[in-house]
This record gives sequence, C-alpha cells and structure tokens, in this order.
Amino acid sequence: SSDLLAREFDVVHVMSGGFLNLYQLLFAGVKIDFKTLVLDSTPILPKPAAFTRFARAYMDSVGLTIIPKLIPSPIHQAFVAFRWSLQSVYIKIQHQILRLMVVLGKRKAASDQMKKLNSQANLSLTNRYVPIIDDVVATVFGNSGVEKAVFVYNPDDPFINSADVDATMERAKGAGVEVVAAPTP
Repeated sequence: SSDLLAREFDVVHVMSGGFLNLYQLLFAGVKIDFKTLVLDSTPILPKPAAFTRFARAYMDSVGLTIIPKLIPSPIHQAFVAFRWSLQSVYIKIQHQILRLMVVLGKRKAASDQMKKLNSQANLSLTNRYVPIIDDVVATVFGNSGVEKAVFVYNPDDPFINSADVDATMERAKGAGVEVVAAPTP
C-alpha cells in the first residue's frame, strides 16, 4: 500500500530526472508531504526535445561525441519521438488486454491512474506532450502541498533547456508556489 510509503519532509531535493521520479511517486498515490522543493539541474520535462537534449549532452560528456556529430539533433529527436510512440502502442495493447480481462470478470476495473496513463499514451502517440507536462507540473506543484520551489540551475547547462526551467517556474507560480530562481555559474 502507498500509505506504508507515506513520508513528511521539510525539504525534498531532486536532481536531473528526479523531478519526473517525484511526479511518478505522487502520481502513484505515494503520500509525500513537503514544504520546500529544491530542483537542482532540473526539470527535464517529459517531451522528446528535452530527452534528446539530455542524451546528446550526456554522450558529449562521456566521450561519445561521434554520435551527436553523425546524427543531427532533429533526426535524433524524431527517433526518440518514434520510440516513445511505439512504447505508447505497447501500453495501449496492454490496456486493451486488461479491459478484456475486466469484461471476462478476471480483473477489477482500471484505476484512475491507469486511465490517466492510457490517456497519456494517446497523447504521446500523437506527439502532444503539453497536456502531459501540464499534468506533471500540476501534480508536483498543485497537489503536493509544496509552498516554495527553489530552482538551482546553470543557464548554460547543456543538459537542460533554460526556457523549460523558466516555463516551469512560471507554472509553479501559477499554482501558488513561491518560486526562487538560483542560477549558478
């Protein structure tokens, strides 16, 4: 049960992909109460452009520079989007099988989380990530009880997109969260 995982913290500190990991915990119903969220070199938003940017920066940082040189960013991003679409098809097939099992009386009806995941798979199939990002931001900033978000980031960091950081800060403010921008050199 997610109640066994319930925790209360003064501060939660997420780094890199930790923003999406926090979303997944909250989405799954794990009760995590915290007043301050420190976002360190994040968010990396759930969209192919953000994942492609991160992957290319990572490859450069570990000496795999030949791959980003050989594969232009738009082609790399198209590959990521295609792969995500295939994964969404797989999710849709699983959900159809689960629906059939419900009809046959072998399984309970889908949970709200499963219905949302199915909806997100539909969005991913059609390359529409803004509603998914909206849900991530609403879940983390609107449903967690967070009062303050501190964004620690380097505007020149090749792993993250400063425009994504700025947009997420604005969305957090829109959710009533006090936002502190702490750019680092």
